[in-house]
Amino acid sequence: MSTHKIPMRSTVRLAAALVLGLACGAAQAAAAKVMLITGVATATPPGGKARSLHRGDAVEPGESLEVGNNSYLSLSFADGGRVLLRPNTVFEVEAYDYPAPAAATAAPAAPAPVAVPAAEAPVSAPAVTEAAPKPGSGKAFFKLVRGGFRAISGLIGKQDKQEYLIRTSVATIGIRGTDYVAEKCSGDQCAGPYQQVDGDLSDALQVGVNEGSIEVTTPDGTAHPVEQGQFGIATRDGKFFALPLTPMSYLLNPLPDPDSCQ
Repeated sequence: MSTHKIPMRSTVRLAAALVLGLACGAAQAAAAKVMLITGVATATPPGGKARSLHRGDAVEPGESLEVGNNSYLSLSFADGGRVLLRPNTVFEVEAYDYPAPAAATAAPAAPAPVAVPAAEAPVSAPAVTEAAPKPGSGKAFFKLVRGGFRAISGLIGKQDKQEYLIRTSVATIGIRGTDYVAEKCSGDQCAGPYQQVDGDLSDALQVGVNEGSIEVTTPDGTAHPVEQGQFGIATRDGKFFALPLTPMSYLLNPLPDPDSCQ
C-alpha cells in the first residue's frame, strides 16, 4: 500500500499554525488600555507582582490599580467606557468581560469580468456591517478601595445596568448610563465644614453626577438615586445624605472629562 508523505516545509507551517491558534484561543481579552498617565501607577494581578504602567499598556480583568501621589491614570475600556483615577487611588477591576463585535461578513469573491452591454451598470455589493454584542453578554464589576475617580460609562452601563457595579466599604454604586464622580473620604475631606452631615465620616463615600444618574445602595439594601447636578454622601454607619452644595474637595480638585485625557 502506498503512502503519501507530507513535505517537511508544510509540516512546519502546520505546527506553527496550530501553536499560534492555541495561544490566541487561550489569551484573555484586555479590560482596558492606558490612555494617559502622569506620575506613577502600577497594576497587580491576583497573587502576582506589581508592574509599572505606561501609556498604551493593557489592564487585565482581576488587576488592582494603584495611583501614586500627584499622579493621574486615564483608562479606556473595551466597551467604550472611560475612567480617570485621582492621585492616591486604589481601584480594582474585579471582573470585566465585553466580547468583541461579531466578525464582519466577507463579500463573496468577484467573478471573472465578462463583457456586458454599456447600458447595464454594475451593481454595488451591499455594505458590510458588524453586529454589536447582545445585551446581557458583558459585565463590569469594580471596587474602589481608596481615593477617587471620574467615569463615563460605556455600552455595558447602557445596555446591562445590572452588570455594572462599583463596590466600596460603605455602599455600592449602580448606574443608568452616566458621567459621574466618586471618592472615598473622611472627616472634613468629605462634605466640608460648611455642610453638616449627621453620620460617621471616618470612612465615607462621596458621589456626584455630571450627566445621567446613579444609585447608591447602602448596606440595608436601600437605593438612593442621585440625579444630574446632584451630590450625595454615604457614611460608615449606613446613612445617606443629599448634599445641598458642591463638596469642597470637588471645588478644590476638579477632575477633567476622561474623554479629554487621551
